[in-house]
Amino acid sequence: MDRAMVERHLEQARRHISEGERHILGQQNLIARLELGGMGTSEAARLLANFEDMQRLFIADLDRLEKQMAELPPNRSNP
Repeated sequence: MDRAMVERHLEQARRHISEGERHILGQQNLIARLELGGMGTSEAARLLANFEDMQRLFIADLDRLEKQMAELPPNRSNP
């Protein structure tokens, strides 16, 4: 994979992580509201666990891509 493609994948991975953080926070807030209302949270908690699992995968992908980028030769400017 060339440097430009890895950069695009890195950008996408960072975007996934950012979106994942928003999903996790929203789900945590939903669970808190459900608990305050005396409602069940098991389904919401399962979805939160899925979001957290996905987030770990996104972070692992970002780490892999960053390592891949570090191993690529630097771009050389044409004189």
